[in-house]
Amino acid sequence: MAFGAIAPPIQLMSKAASASARMFEVIDRTPSIDSLSTEGLQPENLPSGDLEFKNVKFAYPGGGERERVVVLGGDPDDTQGGEGMSLSFPEGKTTAIVGRSGSGKSTIVGLIERWYDPGMGSVSIAGIDIKDLNIRWWRGKIGLVMQEPFLFNESVFKNVAYGLTGTEWEHISDEEKLVMVKEACVEANAASFIEELPDTYETKVGEQGIKLSGGQKQRIAIARSIISRPPILILDEATSAIDPRNERIVQEALDRISKGRTTITIAHRLSTVRKADRIVVIGAGNVLEVGTHEELLANPDGAYTRLVRGQTLLMQEAGDVGGEEEIEGEVAKAEGVAIETAQGSALEKTTTWRSRLSVARGKAPVGDEEAAPVAEREKVKVMGILRSVRLICWEQRHLWPIYLMGFIACLGGGE
Repeated sequence: MAFGAIAPPIQLMSKAASASARMFEVIDRTPSIDSLSTEGLQPENLPSGDLEFKNVKFAYPGGGERERVVVLGGDPDDTQGGEGMSLSFPEGKTTAIVGRSGSGKSTIVGLIERWYDPGMGSVSIAGIDIKDLNIRWWRGKIGLVMQEPFLFNESVFKNVAYGLTGTEWEHISDEEKLVMVKEACVEANAASFIEELPDTYETKVGEQGIKLSGGQKQRIAIARSIISRPPILILDEATSAIDPRNERIVQEALDRISKGRTTITIAHRLSTVRKADRIVVIGAGNVLEVGTHEELLANPDGAYTRLVRGQTLLMQEAGDVGGEEEIEGEVAKAEGVAIETAQGSALEKTTTWRSRLSVARGKAPVGDEEAAPVAEREKVKVMGILRSVRLICWEQRHLWPIYLMGFIACLGGGE
């Protein structure tokens, strides 16, 4: 009896011991990039100059087939050699990186942040290889806004103040930090809704910011990224996970904070990169095109034009109305297609599956009921529960014999 009782705990202990071996292996591993290292250059100010990729080739470490897949700088013809990828980000300008999924956009962010080092080539700032800079100091000069913002179960103040970690303001008093937090929130267009919270800046945001909306969480994340006044700002799909209304608010904040900074924007929605000083089109880990929005659209067969055209068609199929309409008009103009858009003419609204569903549910907004087909409006009828049950029973009349047999069986079982 006693041995039978101790058998399950012994089995759990053996499983824990085997699992801990892998855990301690990770803990004891010496990383190739030590984020706590005190070595490297730490200039008083960030060197003035462009951020450059020179003949960069990169494959994710891990062994096996993974290391053989060249993510950046690979030869499109799958032959040996190749010069790698070269790309520059002008100081004080906004550079947008666009391309299809898997083209290497987020990998560029990882190399700039030094989460990885390139297998060949270099990443430099003003001619200084970032490997020669202290990694903690270097990352303190970069503000990063990710697609999915992560907030701690702390107050708004602490979540924004965490952006000062690793900087010269890390150990200042809470009063001084609060001043900087408020300035950052105003710049990130977040102060207005924070002031309306129950405890303003001391309001707890909940686990992963559950008490806030997606746009509010993103604006707090933006404030956290700019509170240390970083000269380099990276926006990795910063508006792709929020709704169109909040996207406009967040985009206005991003446009404001990007001025005067070396800004790198990665986006799938091409309407958010139109104002960039330079647009870089990436494909299969290589630079395909570089230019402004107008310059790239001037080539009707270019990679950027094809991306815009494909995204516009997808937006139309989904029934989403936004900034893509203006881009579609510019694409058509670049292709020489005449589009009649008289200012006084009424624009017809395309009927989509969403609008038809809204009409069928009786929730169409004002003005949509008149535009909906008469046949669809006639389908909307108000019926009581008894009439609904009778209608369901009549439509299933071919199953009545089965229902009758089941009813009789129930009566027999009850007796």
